[in-house]
Amino acid sequence: MHVGHVVRARHRIVQEGRGEELSRLGEENGIHHLGEVAPGLLRGAQPEGDAAFALLASLGVKTILSVDGSRPDAAGAARHGIRTVHIPMEYSAITREEQVRIAKVARDLPGGTFIHCHHGKHRGPAACAVAWMARDGATPEQATAMMKAAGTDPAYEGLYRDVRDHRPIPVEET
Repeated sequence: MHVGHVVRARHRIVQEGRGEELSRLGEENGIHHLGEVAPGLLRGAQPEGDAAFALLASLGVKTILSVDGSRPDAAGAARHGIRTVHIPMEYSAITREEQVRIAKVARDLPGGTFIHCHHGKHRGPAACAVAWMARDGATPEQATAMMKAAGTDPAYEGLYRDVRDHRPIPVEET
C-alpha cells in the first residue's frame, strides 16, 4: 500500500473510530491483530517487512516495544524513524520490574507506541494494558477487558492476574 493511502486511511480511522479498518490495514501490511487501545497506543503481532514499518510510521508510531523473546527488527524500524525497545516477557507473569520498564517507555518516549509480542494476542496486549494504565490511568477492569477483546487466552492466568492486581507506578519509580 502506498504511504499516502495509509495516511489518508489513518485520518479516516481516527475520525470515524473504525478499528476494523485498522485491523484490515495491519493484515494487508504485515501486522496481524493490529489494534488501537488509546490515541497513540497500539498493539499487535510482530511487524513483518517494510510495509509494516511504513504503516506504523504513518500511524504516528515513534517507538516499538517488543515483549517477544526474539529481538525486534531494529534496522527495519529505524529506516522509518522508529526506535525499538526490547523487554522480553514470559507468559506466566509480568514482573514489577517489567511493569516499571513498560511504564517508563509509555510515559517518557515521545510519539506513538506500538507494543507487540510474536502473535499479538497474549503478552503484547498484557504489556499494552500496563502501558495504558501507567500512561492514561486506565483501570484494571478496562485493561483486562481490552486483553479479552484482543484474544488473550484465559489460560494465561498470570498475565490476567498481574494486570488485574496492578499497583500504580509512581513517576519516581520509573
